[in-house]
Amino acid sequence: MKRYAARVDANHGDLVKLWREMGATVWDLSGVGNGIADVLIGWRGRWIPVELKDGSKPPSHRKLTPAQVMLHGEIKRAGLPLYVVTNQAEALALLGARVSA
Repeated sequence: MKRYAARVDANHGDLVKLWREMGATVWDLSGVGNGIADVLIGWRGRWIPVELKDGSKPPSHRKLTPAQVMLHGEIKRAGLPLYVVTNQAEALALLGARVSA
């Protein structure tokens, strides 16, 4: 499999910090590359793999890399979850919370 340079989206650190403040355990996998999810979250007895994309960028700049497309397809065919999160509201919703008014 071709190795792509691991890039971290601008919101990566903020979302990891948010999840950790909520009490989640977060492993940053962004340096692994090869389509692997950016983070693995441990939350209430579940593993939650998450690909982070910067929601402030246009959709054309949030596309999955070819390696990510391949991995996401393999994971879906195996019947396993893999989430894509683009902003704080989605990050909160993933763990069952919501943005307060």
